[in-house]
Amino acid sequence: MSVSVPAQGNLSGSDPPHRPFKGTGPLPNELKKLDLGETPYGARLRMGKKARRKFLQWLWAYTYCPVVYTWKDLGPRFWPRFIKEGNCFSERSCSFPEGMYCKPVKSVTKTFLRWYCQGWSRQKYCTWIPVQYPVISECKCAC
Repeated sequence: MSVSVPAQGNLSGSDPPHRPFKGTGPLPNELKKLDLGETPYGARLRMGKKARRKFLQWLWAYTYCPVVYTWKDLGPRFWPRFIKEGNCFSERSCSFPEGMYCKPVKSVTKTFLRWYCQGWSRQKYCTWIPVQYPVISECKCAC
């Protein structure tokens, strides 16, 4: 969140991201537990540790779903006025084979103050009211 106009250098996600991404953090447990030895036809696939690690890293980079942040101006009636809003990158399929896309799975609720006025006569009453605003915080590859 920001009270003043964010600097251009502070802008996250201003350019559309391109694949392949680097999966941040450790490899997810779903990929660590992936059995690469059995093929659909019953044959065994032999793969060394280094080849397995490289393949899993490639798969993680291909299926990684980042949250892309952009600054959004909520207008002069909100304080703070600017928020870094999250969106899921969904320009390309994130699954192998293709068909699934990045979807939001978690959000964080931020509280803003909104300037609210009642009445337009001499007895005008204005006050700040709290407003809940959801912000996407995590995306996953899903149908």
